[in-house]
Formats: sequence, structure tokens, C-alpha cells
Amino acid sequence: MSPRHGDDAPGRRLLPDFDVVWSARHRASCGSCQVMTPRNAAHLWVAATQLADTLDAERDFIYTPVRGEWCRLPWVVAICVTEEWYGRFVDTVLDLADDVAAGRCPVPRCTGEEMALHLIFEDIAEPRDSDLSDLVAIACDGLPISEWDRNWEVLAAYLFPNPRVRALLADNFGGIDDDLELVAETGIVRLAPERWFHVFGDVSARPAPACGCPVPS
Repeated sequence: MSPRHGDDAPGRRLLPDFDVVWSARHRASCGSCQVMTPRNAAHLWVAATQLADTLDAERDFIYTPVRGEWCRLPWVVAICVTEEWYGRFVDTVLDLADDVAAGRCPVPRCTGEEMALHLIFEDIAEPRDSDLSDLVAIACDGLPISEWDRNWEVLAAYLFPNPRVRALLADNFGGIDDDLELVAETGIVRLAPERWFHVFGDVSARPAPACGCPVPS
């Protein structure tokens, strides 16, 4: 499966109207809507689209010692997945970007999206290149300022359905065998890369929001 976004560079993408979409969503009932300000949405969308483009461009590096951005994925990925799997992972990043653009809280619906969201939060918390910072500045230009802007820890706490899995992702899948409570809670099979794209049984399919809020109008 090839990534569906083709060759569009982030600088040529049409920016969503984050103010219109998320100022209205701010009145929704779930906690993530309360802290997903237009500027936070812009940060997430830009980071997600930039990450997807980079991962797609570096797919030729997957089986080399360099590996590029792909080296940020846990060790279990490198030893047991196919080229098609990497394309599907790029699509999970774009699914989260689409959620933000459509006014849906980007709550992960599978383990792959949990990993993708973790990488996105890493990129917005500590931008590693000037291109990302420049694109964020363009996307945020003219958007209203809020006290919740850049409060990434609070926003992440609402978006990640399982904080124990998030901790595992942050640890690059270290300590899987030692975390017996996590295995009992989630089922370790869910963390196997071949099941990363299996949708969780307790979430709605897109375009319905995964957070339980009403469908954005």
C-alpha cells in the first residue's frame, strides 16, 4: 500500500481554517476539545503532515543502516514488518492530520496511530528543524491566542486512551516483558507490529469522532 498523499509538499497544501473549525469545537463536551485550541490544532496538523512527508521520502532508507526518521520506531518494527506495513504507517500519520483538519479530536484508533501521535507530540514539543518551525508560524498566523496554547502534556493526556501504552511508546517498547499489568490490561498481542493497524473495538470508525463528541458540522 502506498501513502495516499502523493507528492504534495507541505508548503503547497491548503491550510485548514483552524479558527473556524476548532473555535466552534471548543464548546464540545470532551476534555480534549477544551484544550485543542486553533493554534494547538495548527501545530499538530503541520507536524503530522511534515512527518508523513519525511517518512514517505525516506522509505528507501528503511533497510539501510541510516533508516532516517524510521529509526524512531520501536525495535520490534525493524525485525518483522514488510514494505507495505511502512506505507500503512505513513497513512496512520495522515489519518490523524485529517482528523485535526476536520475538527475531530485525533484520538488514536489503533496502536499504529498511538505511535504516530507520540512522534507528532515529540516533534511539536521539541522541533528539530527550522522548516517545521517556519511552517507552524505560517499556520498559526492570525489565529487567536489561548491560555491552553502549547500545553502539550494536558492535551496528550486527553488524546491518549491508555497512559500506560503511551509510557511504553516513550520508552521505545523497552520493558514490555516486565510490565505484567500492562499485558493484563491491554493484551500484549495488540502491541505486535502485525496488529498495529487493527482498530480498537471500543472506538467508532471515521468519520465519526473517536472521542464520543457529536460529529462536527
